[in-house]
Amino acid sequence: MAWLAAVVVFGLTILGVDVLRERISAWRTRRRAARGLPPIVWSMRRRLVTLGISLGALAAVFGILLVLRGGGASSSSKTNRLNVIPSTTTTVPATTTTSAATRPPQQVRVAVINASGVASASRQKSSTLKAIGYQIVGSANGAPSTGNGVGCRAGFEQEAKTLAKNVGGIATEPFPNPPPPVAANADCVVKLGKQRATPQTSPGPTQFPSRR
Repeated sequence: MAWLAAVVVFGLTILGVDVLRERISAWRTRRRAARGLPPIVWSMRRRLVTLGISLGALAAVFGILLVLRGGGASSSSKTNRLNVIPSTTTTVPATTTTSAATRPPQQVRVAVINASGVASASRQKSSTLKAIGYQIVGSANGAPSTGNGVGCRAGFEQEAKTLAKNVGGIATEPFPNPPPPVAANADCVVKLGKQRATPQTSPGPTQFPSRR
């Protein structure tokens, strides 16, 4: 739109210059006629020269205006670029704490080994654990040993602690390697061993009160 307005103003200015030239020529012709002088005849070449000079002057004026306007816009854009401060955004990565969930008894397969020498000990313990929800994959007699224990495969550490509490608060131990045949498909093994003998304290000598 700015260029279109400039072209319109430019054309009107040229038209105005040509009209002004015609009026000046008519005024001079009348004066010369009043004095008895012959009129001035403007040749086509002279008219073109005059028109070219007018166009050149107007073009120079418009060029100067455009240069001044462009320089102001350029300096303004440079100033804006210098004043712009790049913004920095700091992103703090979110930390996620994942805790391993303990599997329910229904997802834990258990084998019971009777190493206590007590008949039906493994069957009774299997029934107790099955009532809680554990999957009993089998029970068998093992080599006699002392003490009870619970051992689970790698990845079942939390389940081993829960199973040990359900068995009776016994200690956890490593999963047998190699596992007994009955525990081939088991996640955990419950071993029922002999109870450790409780040492008995012998009574001291009986003292009788002395008689005087």
